[in-house]
Amino acid sequence: MQIELVIQDSKSGNAWDMSELVNSGINWETNIAEQPGKLTFEYIDQENISINEGSPVSFKIDGQGIFFGYVFKKGRSKNGRIPIYRL
Repeated sequence: MQIELVIQDSKSGNAWDMSELVNSGINWETNIAEQPGKLTFEYIDQENISINEGSPVSFKIDGQGIFFGYVFKKGRSKNGRIPIYRL
């Protein structure tokens, strides 16, 4: 199984392939009852990567589009990882 996670920063317009920086904790949820899907994950902090709220995110597995959404909330953990919440 090959994942592809691409984020384009809403302020700078720069896009990053985050596939190698994301830990195995990607969580994708979807409901049938007219609720939006949700993707959450953490990535290893990098100096040259800036991601702001409102940035579009594309997630694919084996080339098939699984999720497209926007960063709603992000955080910072003590272990050098950046959690991204509620896309």
